Amino acid sequence: MNRSSQGNPCPSDGSTTKPPSRRREPASAYTRSRNAAARQRKRPSRPRSGPRARIRFSDADLLRSRVQQAAAALKLRGARKHVLAAALELLCGWSRLSDDQVRIQQLIRLCEIAHDPKTVGRALASLHRDELITYTPARGRGACATLAIHPRFLDEITELERDESGRVITFSDAAPISLSKKNPQTPHRLRDRIGRPIGVAINPADVAHVLSNTPEIYRDMPCLLRGRLRAEIRRCLGRGYCPQQILAILAAPVPAEVKAPFKLAQYRLRQNMVGAGPRLRPLQRAWDRAHQAAVTARDRSLRERKTDELVEATTASIRARMLHTLLALLPGQPFADETRALVHAARMACREFPGHGLRPAIQRWLHAHPAPTATPPPATTAEGTCLFCHAEDAPMRPELPIAAAVCEPCWSAEMSDHPLPEEVLL
Repeated sequence: MNRSSQGNPCPSDGSTTKPPSRRREPASAYTRSRNAAARQRKRPSRPRSGPRARIRFSDADLLRSRVQQAAAALKLRGARKHVLAAALELLCGWSRLSDDQVRIQQLIRLCEIAHDPKTVGRALASLHRDELITYTPARGRGACATLAIHPRFLDEITELERDESGRVITFSDAAPISLSKKNPQTPHRLRDRIGRPIGVAINPADVAHVLSNTPEIYRDMPCLLRGRLRAEIRRCLGRGYCPQQILAILAAPVPAEVKAPFKLAQYRLRQNMVGAGPRLRPLQRAWDRAHQAAVTARDRSLRERKTDELVEATTASIRARMLHTLLALLPGQPFADETRALVHAARMACREFPGHGLRPAIQRWLHAHPAPTATPPPATTAEGTCLFCHAEDAPMRPELPIAAAVCEPCWSAEMSDHPLPEEVLL
């Protein structure tokens, strides 16, 4: 019998035979149940604490600058400097206050120089001890670390709210314009981004009334110029002016020979109707009062919180020394409110000695600026002569750009709706 080189028998007639196929037997019931149980046993993922806190872009830049200023005082070098920059890019670069799904490899990729994972972990722990960031290392197989900005940098930083679906609410978010006549909405252009009214709704009947009662010189203009005049009338109506005021300006005496009547009407409307009209002005004043009340309440609450922290960290003798030191550093500027002066002195100490707590910074500041002990400086009364009516004993108004005394009648008086001048600018 002939045999091949591989030792396999082959028929003498030269024909080939196909090896028998091995048919796979079906799995038993025990094997199927074991495989199904293995598929169901999945490794539980680490539960997240919720959506990450988001902040405004401007607040993120402010946070980054605060942390960098504090880090500059510590003179970081090497891995600590690179890891801090990577952490700020991971948090502030994405407008986050914290992140509970951080892995070391993310920070290594963001570092200027690739470091060993153990080196990055030690650098994060060192930055945590220096109170630049808050770091909670990952514990367990497949777990993630938690990284956040230290709470001492979060003054006046507010977290953006979220709607029912979890989306972040920003000032640019607004309801879409409805074209339904049953429930019309105010167009977006009538309000700016911060909510202050910049226009009122325009009634098409007012536009038609003004166009139909304009002088003959304007009614005889071509269709294109009449359309442009209609746009000018709508602009004045949107700024809060009344149709009668617009007609009074358009009905002013016209020169004998006018080559461009539309240019004349446009010039007169824009020169005589400057600013907000009588319908828009009350809306703006109401918004200004509400906004100023909110800002005042926020400043008051912040000042009270700072005062409480200062009282807890200092004693009465230290606060008296702070007042003497502040008066020595700012001669000729007596303070009207001791609380404001103390808060200002504490702020000066923290800025001059960053990276320290409130009490150590104040002690270093008092040691660096010794002041002679004497009787407490007399606090000036927060009153003066009114800036408008020159009345005596008018309270100071810190809300103004430069603090000045304004009496209560002048402060609460609202600008009346003055009519347009009788003489139209020609």
